[in-house]
Formats: sequence, C-alpha cells, structure tokens
Amino acid sequence: MSNTQIWQTLWRMSRVLISSTFLAQILTYACIPLLTRLYEPIRFGEWGIFIAIGSAGALIGTWRMESWFIQLSPDLQNGYWRWCIKNLILTSVILGVLVSLALPIVFPTMDWSGLWILLPLGIFSQGIFNLLVFRTGADPLQKQHAQLKITNAILANGLMIACFSLDLFNGLIEGWVLGQLLALAWIYPKLPSLNKGNQPKGWREIAQLPFRPQWLTVQALLENFQAVGLSAWIGWVYGPLAASLFFMSWRLLQAPINLISNSLYLSQYHIAQSWHADNKNYSSMMHKAILALSIAAAFALILWNWSGPELITTLLGEKWSGTGQVIHAIMPWMLAFFIFSPFSFLLLMHHKSQWLLGLTVLDSIQKIIILSPLIHFSFTEALQWSSYISMLIILSQWWIGRQAEINFEHS
Repeated sequence: MSNTQIWQTLWRMSRVLISSTFLAQILTYACIPLLTRLYEPIRFGEWGIFIAIGSAGALIGTWRMESWFIQLSPDLQNGYWRWCIKNLILTSVILGVLVSLALPIVFPTMDWSGLWILLPLGIFSQGIFNLLVFRTGADPLQKQHAQLKITNAILANGLMIACFSLDLFNGLIEGWVLGQLLALAWIYPKLPSLNKGNQPKGWREIAQLPFRPQWLTVQALLENFQAVGLSAWIGWVYGPLAASLFFMSWRLLQAPINLISNSLYLSQYHIAQSWHADNKNYSSMMHKAILALSIAAAFALILWNWSGPELITTLLGEKWSGTGQVIHAIMPWMLAFFIFSPFSFLLLMHHKSQWLLGLTVLDSIQKIIILSPLIHFSFTEALQWSSYISMLIILSQWWIGRQAEINFEHS
C-alpha cells in the first residue's frame, strides 16, 4: 500500500467516524441546556456515579475485548465473542445487584430506588455498546457505526427529557439505559454474523493472548475511574455538588475529545496495521497528526480564554456557575489527553501494555492522593495540581509508544 493510498484510506475512515460522532455530540449538546434546567445538580452527580460503575462493570465483563478483538483472525473471533457475552451477562447480574445494595449506604443523600434493576441493565448495555462501537469501527461496517452512535444519542437524550415528567427514580439514569438498549436492539441484527464452528474460549486462553487482556482490563478500569469514577471520589471528599460540577465539566470536554481522539484512534489503528504489514514506520504519520491536533487544541484554548466561562454559565444556567472554574482546572489534563492519547494503541501493537498499565496506575494514585482529605487543598486547587501531573504522565505514555515504533523500524 502506497503512502497516497494510506492517506486516502485514513481520510475515508476518519470522516465517517468523526462525522457520526459529531452529529451524536451535537444532539447531546443541544439537550444539555434543557436537562440542566429540568434536573437538579445532584441528579447529575447520581448519574455520574452510575455511569462510572456501569462502565467499570462493562470492562470487567468484556476484559476490554474492544481493544484486542480485531487483532484476532476471523476464524477465532466467534469463540471469543461468545465467551465475552456470557462473561458480561454474569458480571452484570452479580456486580449490579451487589453494588445496588452498597450505594445507598455509601451515598445516603442520593436517590437510588430501583437501582437493582437499572444497574445490571446499565452494565450489560454499556458492555455491548463498547464492543459494537469498536467492531463497527472497521471500514466495512462504518455505516452501522454511524447509525449506532446517532440513534443512541437521539433515544437516550429524548428519553431523559421524557422521563422527567414521569418522576420515576432518576430520569437521567432511566433515559440513558433505555436509550442505549433500544439503539443496540436496532443495530445488532444488522451486523453480519461471525464465522461459526469455534468453541467458546476459557479464562486461561484469554489470559494467554499476547495483548494480555487482564492488564488492559485493569488499565481501562483505572482510566474509567479517572474519567467518571472520580465524581464518586470527589462526592465522598467534597460533597455532591462538587461531584456534579466535575461530572458536568468532564462531560462537556468529553464531547470534542471523543469527536477527534476516539475516531482517530480507531482509524489509525487499522491504518498502522496495514503500514506495519509492509514493514513501514508509522512515526511520520503520527507526528503530522500530533501537529494537527496541537493546532486544534491551541485554537480551542484561545476561544475558551476569550469567552468560555460566560458561555458555560449561559448554556447550563446560574446554578452551574462553578463549572467554568472546574473546566479551567482540568484543562491541561484534557488537552494532553486530546493530543497524545490517540496513539496509545502503539503500546498495544508492540505488546507493551504493561507500560500503559503502570503509567495509568501512577496517574490514578496521584489523583486519589491529591484529591483526598489528607492534602488540604481547595477543590479547584487539587484539580489543578492533579491536572498538571496527569499531563506529564500522558506525555510519558506517548514517548514510550514513539520509542517502540522507532525500535520497530530499526528491527
């Protein structure tokens, strides 16, 4: 495959992935001003904790299969897929019921009625959603990828608005779960069947894969904690309002990050595999992509400093006036993630997942310590210091992946 063909393929794949994510995020952004005026901030804190637990359960159930499934040959995929679905169902039921009993004890001021049904459904739907997002990220299935994301955004946000009038449990959680389940039920039958004839795999065979899914699972759990699970930690240390402010800030920044970084991860993952098959070095493409992302991040930072906080208050309402300060505090972490995290797949392709795990452990530890009651920072001061440390750790992760790629070229 020539350089021109690779760039053409990259553009074709990226534009479908990015445009579908863009439409889904635009729909979500359009609903946020209405949702923040319908629901009290504490409801968003509950939703953030629910998503954190649901995402963690999905990762335990799937062993982060979305990161390694496409590296398997088509003849092997069916057996691993069947194992994953069975494991996800088991995890959803056991973890969902246990956590639904514990949450009212840990967070007694929040409303957790009906959680014993919604949490298992939330874990299962999030696990399937993750698998299908990555499975449809390959070139032949990108139409289904776009349909899945856009349909999920329409149904989830629409049902969150509709559930407010019913006043059942937390309407945000109900709408999110039901919307995701309905989107999955519509898309899944449209996917082609996997090759038949393979027996389900066991735990031992999964653990012996060269990508070490058990390490990737732990690493992904820690990443999930940093993304949304921190809202639970912050709620415990600083109170439910701080948890809601952090969750909303992370959600507002997540949309543009997902728009570019996740789509870039998926498309370049496939392109890099083709490039390596021709024994070609990927570093030159990576450096050009980093330059483009850096320019986009600099432009976004200028816009934020110009009128960002005022726009956030106008968008969300006066009750959310502290959100601008929280966004400003986590900006270094988010910008570094936006620019450099799309290339973490290099550590997976070169079988260096232990480095990815080690750096994520280090990052999680520093966040827990700095945001703990042991260090007497204010909420925003603690976020600011932790954000700068996270930025340095993300840069280290990229550097190790870059060195692995250079060593690949020399070998």
